[in-house]
Amino acid sequence: DDFHSSPVIPILAATGVKIVPTILDSLRQTPAQSHAWSTLMLSLGRMGPEAKQAVPELRRMLVDEQEDAERRTMILTVLVAIGGGDADNEAKLLQWLRTRAKEGQNVVGILAIIGAQNWPGKDSVDILSPWLDGKPSEESANAALALASLGPNDASAASEIQRCLIHVDEQWSTLRIIYGTALARIFKPGSAAQKEAYRDMLNYLGEAGNHTDWAALSMVAHTLVESNLFVQTINLLGDSRASVAQGAMRMLSELGKPSDLAGSKMMTLLQKAKRDDARREEIATAL
Repeated sequence: DDFHSSPVIPILAATGVKIVPTILDSLRQTPAQSHAWSTLMLSLGRMGPEAKQAVPELRRMLVDEQEDAERRTMILTVLVAIGGGDADNEAKLLQWLRTRAKEGQNVVGILAIIGAQNWPGKDSVDILSPWLDGKPSEESANAALALASLGPNDASAASEIQRCLIHVDEQWSTLRIIYGTALARIFKPGSAAQKEAYRDMLNYLGEAGNHTDWAALSMVAHTLVESNLFVQTINLLGDSRASVAQGAMRMLSELGKPSDLAGSKMMTLLQKAKRDDARREEIATAL
């Protein structure tokens, strides 16, 4: 599997500082070429400064890793994200991003997973926005997710993401969902623009059905979990548009966040879907 889509990363990171020694021990015993090694490394990066005790080990790994440029870039990016990079490390990463170097492309992909909220400096939006290009691609989707991790920010980023969304083929369901999620996080919380963007995203999710990359859906769900959109998701279970309601159901199921309000609404929907076995199974799974 592509490490960019691992749903294990946010779960490990959410465990917090107490799991850092276990992750480091696992890293020492795991082949650096493996998917598992990348997952463990990126979990530290997503944890941010909480993983500060990993700095000495990561610095040693950076010195030892001379064979694979992508692994070296990952270690360097994670080191900076948790606050263990020196000025030269930070300058190197920023240069890669500003010059659109191949290494910068890898950094954007990593920031899509670990988030850019712990990035040094205050110009993250200006650095990441040019990677959007107003064109749909894996690269621009990664930039959109990285920007989404910053929460509400510059309207120019939203404009570029909207341009990407306009040009996405309807068959590219995962890209549509990622761009819609980014817009919902970037727009001002509670604004009409945010509500519209989020409803549109759930519509894309509902229309995609089972064709959506489940791992990408997990990453999107964790991008939204700390936003103000949880209650809105519950309210949209009763949306008049079936695909929006279905998207809300899938999102709540993926989040797995306990809620009496969500459970009550789902029970009502379950009772109404007496003759629709597929619908009943979907609601029961979410419950």
